Amino acid sequence: MKKMNKKYVLSTIIMFALAISCGYIILFVDNSLRYLIACVIATFAGIINLMFIKSKDSLVDAVDERDQVNIDKSSHKTIQLLNYFLAIVIFSSLTLYGVTKIDAYLVVGLVELCTVIVALLLSLFTQSYYEKRN
Repeated sequence: MKKMNKKYVLSTIIMFALAISCGYIILFVDNSLRYLIACVIATFAGIINLMFIKSKDSLVDAVDERDQVNIDKSSHKTIQLLNYFLAIVIFSSLTLYGVTKIDAYLVVGLVELCTVIVALLLSLFTQSYYEKRN
């Protein structure tokens, strides 16, 4: 019997629970298009995860050294570009709030600032975790 990948089992359960809750909302609460779209996306993601539950090996096990270097470089560059983009969004939304005094710009700026702070804390946590393990 093949081993089941716990990560995919958990994400499959979450996706199908989300799809069921969206279906409930569509039927009994609000018949809005956004809930239908969320239900379809969650169902599709659950089916994709369901296919990967019985996978033989993880993708991490099949990676050689060159691939690992490429993964490290691309993930570092992705995080760097995302931080630049979020900084631009933060500064522009706070500038727009200062000019127009519309509260929505302040909310967007503060939410994006919280996102950057959480990403920084997660980065520090994972860095210290992998330094202790390797």
